[in-house]
Amino acid sequence: MWKGDAMIIQKIFQEAQIIIADESKRNRSEDLFRQYEIIRTRKWDKITEEPGILNNLVIQACSYSVVRKYFQVLYPEDIHRFDLHYSTRFFKKDSAPSYLYGDWVNIVLTWGKYLLSKEGLREQQTLDGLVGELKHAKQNTWNSYTKQPESRIVLSLATALPKVKMEVLSDPLAFLLRYDRISMDHPGRAFDLATRFSEGIIEMGNPLVCNFFKELGLLYYVKIDVHVGDFVSSIAFCKQFNKKEQFILSWLLAKEAGMEPFFLDKILYVGGKYAKQKMMGLFNQYREQYVSAVNHIVSQLPKYM
Repeated sequence: MWKGDAMIIQKIFQEAQIIIADESKRNRSEDLFRQYEIIRTRKWDKITEEPGILNNLVIQACSYSVVRKYFQVLYPEDIHRFDLHYSTRFFKKDSAPSYLYGDWVNIVLTWGKYLLSKEGLREQQTLDGLVGELKHAKQNTWNSYTKQPESRIVLSLATALPKVKMEVLSDPLAFLLRYDRISMDHPGRAFDLATRFSEGIIEMGNPLVCNFFKELGLLYYVKIDVHVGDFVSSIAFCKQFNKKEQFILSWLLAKEAGMEPFFLDKILYVGGKYAKQKMMGLFNQYREQYVSAVNHIVSQLPKYM
């Protein structure tokens, strides 16, 4: 890449951070402030303790916009709000849970009992049994049922917990080091790993798994969701990319911007959510130079697929 192209990308993302900083002074959103602090400090540690890993799984499982809006669970200290919906008392208000795997299995089974009771069905003693019974009960409306907030989070966790136990909790540090090593050098392979991890997990596809990974501290992962996906397509000025190409493009943009993709993801997400007009104005201001830089990056996509 021509040196001027790399410099314009760095300049744009530096100015994008200033836009977010200014917005955080005007906007009283606690979420904006917390996300901006991560961007400002460029600090996000790996999560290696079992309770933290599981709390992160729960947060990411309900990060789908409809579910997030319904439960209002954005951070571990918000998890207590689930009790209000399932008539349980597992959590303390404004406190991050410290539960281990077996505890979360019990919690999900209890929530499942609540769902089954509404269908007039018996409670189940295993996660597989719970999923099977719910699927049988709703066989004619399964697709719509899996997208309802109360059933979706139960089904996601019932199918994700065993996968996380087997692949992450058995040796968290080894898992993080392996995925870090791959994602630092091979974004296409990193994307494929997330896709394979998501197999068998209900309503938790590649984007939510990528978010789970990056929030665990895998800084070379990004979540391609509506905010980031639309934003990447917009800043590429009418080019269309599939999810994997968007992931790799974000990874390459971050490389040229001089930051890990995790932080570029935060800038695009926070900017797109809280200051989209100003962010788009910024990219349009440097449109000609930026298009040249993006075109060069796009030409590199095939070798990273």
